[in-house]
Amino acid sequence: MEWRFLVNKIVTPGNIWHSPVNVFWHIQKTASTVDQRVFELASKYQPHREAKIGAIISLCMFGRLHKPTYLQLFRPDPPDVILMQQTESKPGDRDLTLLEITSYLGSPKESLLSQLIRSGKTPKGWHKYSEYYILVVSVGVGLTVDYVELRDYLNKNETTFPIWTVQDVTDGGPDTLARIVIANPEIYEMTINIGQAVYEFDALKLPGVIRSKRAGSMKSVRAMEGSPDRRAPWETIGLLE
Repeated sequence: MEWRFLVNKIVTPGNIWHSPVNVFWHIQKTASTVDQRVFELASKYQPHREAKIGAIISLCMFGRLHKPTYLQLFRPDPPDVILMQQTESKPGDRDLTLLEITSYLGSPKESLLSQLIRSGKTPKGWHKYSEYYILVVSVGVGLTVDYVELRDYLNKNETTFPIWTVQDVTDGGPDTLARIVIANPEIYEMTINIGQAVYEFDALKLPGVIRSKRAGSMKSVRAMEGSPDRRAPWETIGLLE
């Protein structure tokens, strides 16, 4: 399908957008042929992991806001992922949310806050990202985060962007549960059943891949049927078609 949009220009994205359903279809296809540890650690699968995190955040936004959310990978980063929704207040326009993705895995010898400060993600006194960003942290299974410490530091530092963490709380399978915590300005926690969320999104019968093109006026905004497209998000980075 092709959508013609008026454009909110924060970055200049490609025009190929993927539904979270399409992302998870490709993730499962890859996971069926690759050892789980290799998938989680090998650099060649970093785009796959970023797409997975982006799809989880998309499903969260869909569940909370009831607005279908599509995504694309972006290079050169930042951001790593761009999320896209149609804007309710301006028909034909679109909202873009930029995701910068990092990880807190293994057996860390420091707190998440210390890691974020040391790595320059949340330095004291200034802000690396704008209010259009979400900094998403993939937290390893079984690791704990001091969210009160993190929230208090971010608020004291007047951090302009929210930090979300994503952590699997069950080990694989179609009903994997993911725990999402928004750290600031206030701590908010939710749990999402990935399989159920994908099923509910898929029930909308929306296309797995859409193309968005710029329109000069509201008269040009439209949706057009096109041939089905099953490409993975790591195959369409930056494409303009």
